[in-house]
Amino acid sequence: MNSSVVVIGDVNHGANIVAKGNVIVLGTLYGNVYAGSDGRQDAFVIALEMQATQIRIGNVIARSSDSQEAVREKEAKVAYVEDGRIYIEKINRSVIKDLKM
Repeated sequence: MNSSVVVIGDVNHGANIVAKGNVIVLGTLYGNVYAGSDGRQDAFVIALEMQATQIRIGNVIARSSDSQEAVREKEAKVAYVEDGRIYIEKINRSVIKDLKM
């Protein structure tokens, strides 16, 4: 069974969310998230505000910048794997169409 996780609220620093399927955070994602924990690289992560320390999808890992200078945009974003890299984009209609739900 490919279970997904939906969190209503924030995921704080130090917290870890792990799911075989997708992860959706209806709040701010500060902690670590691992979607597609069974190796699925078609899983995705959505958060109303994406500030994750680490995002892992399948076997691909991305870390946030250690720089405090980065401007944080308060917009819903999606993280997904394409060509072996994790991309984070603002959510819009065309991005949603491309996700496998």
